[in-house]
Amino acid sequence: MKELRLHVLDTFALLLCIGVIAMWVRGCSDNDYLFYCSGVEKQPSGYEVSGFTTRWANGSVSFSHERLRSLPASSYVPSIPSKGWHYSSIRASAPATPQTTVHQWFGFGWSHTVDQPFLTGGLASISELLLPYWFLAMITGGPSIFWFFRTIRKGIRGLRIRPGICPACGYDIRATPNRCPECGTVIGIHSSN
Repeated sequence: MKELRLHVLDTFALLLCIGVIAMWVRGCSDNDYLFYCSGVEKQPSGYEVSGFTTRWANGSVSFSHERLRSLPASSYVPSIPSKGWHYSSIRASAPATPQTTVHQWFGFGWSHTVDQPFLTGGLASISELLLPYWFLAMITGGPSIFWFFRTIRKGIRGLRIRPGICPACGYDIRATPNRCPECGTVIGIHSSN
C-alpha cells in the first residue's frame, strides 16, 4: 500500500512538473493572470479594489497582493473585475502592471510599492513575491527523478539476488554461505535485504 501511494505521488509530481515546464514555455510569449478580487468599495475619492494575483510571465511566477485606491469611475468599469476569481492573458510585449522596483537574486525576488500611479488612474500598493520556473521545475520534478533512480537501483539489486551471490554487493558467496567475505553482510533466511 505504501508503494502504491509513492507511485501516485510521484506521478502527480511528474504531471505538475510537466505543467510547470509548459507554463514556462508559454510565459515566453504570453502573460497569464489569475486574479482574486477580494473587495470593491466605493470611496469619496473613487473606487478601492483589493485582491491577490498570480502571474506567469518572463521566466517566473509572481504572487502579489494588490490594493488600488482612488480609481476614477470611468477606469473602474472596463478594467477592474467584480468580486471573485478572474483569468486574463495578454501578449508578453504589452505592459501589464506598473513598473516596480524588484529585488532579484537567481530569479527569486520581491518588491513592495506604496501609492504608485496605476495604469488606468488611481494609486496602487503592490507587494509581490517572485519564484523562478527553474526552481518550481526542480521542486516538482525532484520526487520523480528520485523515484526513477530508486526504481533502477531496485532493478539492479533484483538482478543480484540469486543463489550464491551477496544481495548487498553482488560478490560470489558460495564458499562462505553465512557471511559475505567482501562486505561482511550476514546472509541467512531472515536477512533484511
